[in-house]
Amino acid sequence: MIGGWVKAMTIAVLMVAPASARIPAHALCIDADNDGRGVGCPRGADADDSDPSTASTDDLLAWMKRNDYHPEVIYSVSPDGDDSLAAPDDPRRPYATIPAAMRRLRGGSCIVLREGQWKGDRLIAAYGLKAPKNRPAIVLAMPGERAVLKASSSCVEMRNCTNIVIDGAVLTTIAGGGHGVKINDCQRITLRNLEVFSLSRGIFGAQDINNLLIERCVVRDNGGSHGIYLGSRDRPNSNIVIRDCLVYRNAMHGIQHNGRIRQLVIEGNSVHSNTHGGLSMLQGVCGAMIRGNTVFNNNKQAVIFFCYDDKPNSGIIAYDQNDNIVEDNILWVGRYDWRKQTEQPAQHAAIEMRDGTAAQIIEMNNNVFRRNIIVTVQGAPAAFSRPSLAAGTTFIDNTFFRADGPQRVIDCRQQWHDITAAAGLCAGFTGNVFARPDFADVSVTYSNTPELFDFSLPAQGGR
Repeated sequence: MIGGWVKAMTIAVLMVAPASARIPAHALCIDADNDGRGVGCPRGADADDSDPSTASTDDLLAWMKRNDYHPEVIYSVSPDGDDSLAAPDDPRRPYATIPAAMRRLRGGSCIVLREGQWKGDRLIAAYGLKAPKNRPAIVLAMPGERAVLKASSSCVEMRNCTNIVIDGAVLTTIAGGGHGVKINDCQRITLRNLEVFSLSRGIFGAQDINNLLIERCVVRDNGGSHGIYLGSRDRPNSNIVIRDCLVYRNAMHGIQHNGRIRQLVIEGNSVHSNTHGGLSMLQGVCGAMIRGNTVFNNNKQAVIFFCYDDKPNSGIIAYDQNDNIVEDNILWVGRYDWRKQTEQPAQHAAIEMRDGTAAQIIEMNNNVFRRNIIVTVQGAPAAFSRPSLAAGTTFIDNTFFRADGPQRVIDCRQQWHDITAAAGLCAGFTGNVFARPDFADVSVTYSNTPELFDFSLPAQGGR
């Protein structure tokens, strides 16, 4: 019985370190309770990021209940286990290898990874696993313990799967390549509390991805592509949520969706110090909600909507990008490249809407930017590749600031517009101001020390 876990668990509760030893929450890990533990933190994982006095748990079942996990059977995996002697619902008889436990994974079951390290390829692999809606299949790192998966191709790979949760693991590479997570043709997938680093791609998903949640993940230092890349070709995606993640120092954009999608939500994320831009929406993103993000210190745009002509027969086609909302974000473009201290970012816009196709017929209509703080050095706070794209865009109650040069806020084909002139260019342009934001501590000189940025603001009449 699953209750065997209660009798067998003897894990001590770790007390918080003295205040002098605490590591403050910053731009390099997720640590809500500021105890030096959390996703991507140097002191390790945290079982309860709302309570600085608790770093582990002595009652797994109670923890699961609090976090809305209700498995019917639990399999344990530990480096000191034995595949031939493993038994369900008994943490004293764990599997030694993840693939052996994965062969038992079904709807209603849970695999718990204990402290340790595993090397191999496609360690968490599921093909055609379809768990019922109310009985997910769960792979969970033991709360407060660091379970590290190292792979050459993919740490996690899922294809044609439904209703699977992956929570708490550390995903990295054996030899500098591969994917942290690779998913195709999947429905109702949750990726939560993952640290994904030093791979080629962090999180990759493509083709008919529906009801995907990526939550509280740290995706960093992936050297071949984007931190989080989601795409579609002939089969669109839908209902994807990326929230409360930390995405930094990736080789291209922090977060990119390339292809048609409806109901994309990107909210509450910190996206910084990526080699290209922060948030990249390409080739048919419609009906997206992008809100409450802090996007800063990237080498190119903070947010870009872009369409392009791809190679013949690639299957990648440019589609209109309409009905998107971008609200309550901080979009900050600095002066210096975070790697080399060159001034590459200084000329970039914070927001760019660009049709790069030969036909120049792509529509970007009914896109709304409201209550954002938008800061650049020399580039335009907002840039459009042609007037019709500007005409389909609404700006409401935004704060614009450009550190160097005249007080101009929009560039449309090298034609610059100040606050007054912009009202005649865009479909709606009301309540916007040009003003330096009163951030607590923000400087272009922090480009290679992003943990020093402090974007907090004093109360300003609710803005």
